[in-house]
Amino acid sequence: MPVELPEEATDEERAASSKEREHDILCKNYILNGLEDDFYDCYADNKNTAMMIWDALQMKYDTDKVIAKKYIYCQPLPMLLDGG
Repeated sequence: MPVELPEEATDEERAASSKEREHDILCKNYILNGLEDDFYDCYADNKNTAMMIWDALQMKYDTDKVIAKKYIYCQPLPMLLDGG
């Protein structure tokens, strides 16, 4: 989340903070643009940063991959059951 600057911040610090906010908005919109409408509604909250959205999506889909692999590995192989 972009940090709020104190009153005595220098112009360089203000410019860097502004650039960081702009970069976060661009990244967030780029990520959200690739989502379907149902997911967009879930992640398009103004409080979320690009990194928060990225981490949430990564956690969701990494978990789905693990479950799918577990399902595939637990399926018996047909050739072993047929004896040939």
